[in-house]
Amino acid sequence: MEIERKRLLAHRGLHDACSAQVSPEGVRQANEQFAQLIESLNREIIHYNLRVPGSAFQRKMLNLEAERAAALSPRLTTAAPESTLQE
Repeated sequence: MEIERKRLLAHRGLHDACSAQVSPEGVRQANEQFAQLIESLNREIIHYNLRVPGSAFQRKMLNLEAERAAALSPRLTTAAPESTLQE
């Protein structure tokens, strides 16, 4: 699903920016960009939920802090293999 792919890419971007030796300003910008991406994904989820039949197929909205914690977790279990993220 496109939303999930974008979510994983956002996780990877934040994780990479925060694990690399980036300036505090770079980390701040990465966090800001991540928040904007999650907000954008939540808008996509709203539109998706309006199109799917019934609540059984609807997606839950993303929680920014939970997503940030998952992206920054040391084991980064949300990362998909490189080949699945490239187009």
